[in-house]
Amino acid sequence: MAKASTPTQYGFVSKLLHWTLFLLVSANFILITRVDMLIKGDARISQLVNLHRSIGVLVLLLAALFIYWEISHPKPALPKNMNKPSRILAKSVHGLMFLLLLALPISGYVMSTLAGKTISFFGLFNLPVLLAANKPMAKEVFEVHGALAFTLLILVLIHVAASFYHHLVKKDNVLVRMLPFGKA
Repeated sequence: MAKASTPTQYGFVSKLLHWTLFLLVSANFILITRVDMLIKGDARISQLVNLHRSIGVLVLLLAALFIYWEISHPKPALPKNMNKPSRILAKSVHGLMFLLLLALPISGYVMSTLAGKTISFFGLFNLPVLLAANKPMAKEVFEVHGALAFTLLILVLIHVAASFYHHLVKKDNVLVRMLPFGKA
């Protein structure tokens, strides 16, 4: 598999970043859902939230790398039979997902630091605290963070549905070209 993408196939780097981000974001959704199911005061909450924060930092770094890679390297063209509204929708959904992959970790950082929490990156080091604690503002950012997460979830579902639509109905290579071992 080529490191870079070709006109018909995503390359190794794009696939690796795409699927790694998918797994990390999925893990964070699962982690925070698990936290919501625990009883307040449960010692596991702190561990799960810390893991959620560390994964969020990793998502931010990998999303920035993925965006750079996608901008600086050619990628496969959209199918020629896609109409203009579908092309605009596809590009809009991708752009919004990239934006949210940056905004979610940043809002998580802002929320945590405003709440007076230190963010440790997997116990290796702490992120610098750039904001003074402000618990009322942290609650506001918490609401924004949740809304951004819900929006990302909806966009991912649209993205997945569109890829299956292309594969099953349009019978083109849109899905296959991003599968880890797919050949378009």
